[in-house]
Amino acid sequence: MRIIWLVLKAIVLLCLLLIVIVAGFTFYMSFDRTDTFYVKDTQFSNFNYLYELDEELKKEEDLRLYDGKNVYVHRLARGQGTVYGYRWYSNGTTNIDDETFKKLTIWVADGSESHSLKFDLSNQEQVKIAYTAGGSAWPDSNCSGYFTSGLLLLEKAGSNVSVTVKGMVTPVASRSYDYCGEQEIVIEFSAGEIAFSQLSPWLGIKGEHPYDETHRR
Repeated sequence: MRIIWLVLKAIVLLCLLLIVIVAGFTFYMSFDRTDTFYVKDTQFSNFNYLYELDEELKKEEDLRLYDGKNVYVHRLARGQGTVYGYRWYSNGTTNIDDETFKKLTIWVADGSESHSLKFDLSNQEQVKIAYTAGGSAWPDSNCSGYFTSGLLLLEKAGSNVSVTVKGMVTPVASRSYDYCGEQEIVIEFSAGEIAFSQLSPWLGIKGEHPYDETHRR
């Protein structure tokens, strides 16, 4: 009888442990993650990429060939200027393939040395900004575009830079134009400096597939 009782007790404890693990995993999955950074001597690999992709899409009869390539606009390369990055990711719920993301990439000709700088986003000689948002597992339905008007404010805060962006985003090369309309975006974040070698596909280097650049690994 004592052995049966010990077995039942062990089963109950294992069940409780399993409940705690599942609850903990669910709680962990509920957290959104935000990655921010700035990296010097860096630029867009091809800031005009969305315009070029848009021209390609106009020639394609089968939009399945689109394959979510608009996220590639956030790829970076060594070059002149400073890039500020904002990457937001949500694991969603326990459902499959309901993760979501947002990417904001800012290039400035010179914007990390002064204490405070303010830019007019219509002047693309000084600042260029690309934005993408959507479902991580469904990159072909993501919305991408460029900031065409608004303001960018950069303020030194110790070793970090406080970044505020407010302006209108015009969608380009976004297949789902029914919900990828022009919209006002306001994003504020604090960015610390990283080296170019620290960039990942999620942050800004080339991945093997759009999933590598829409999922936070």
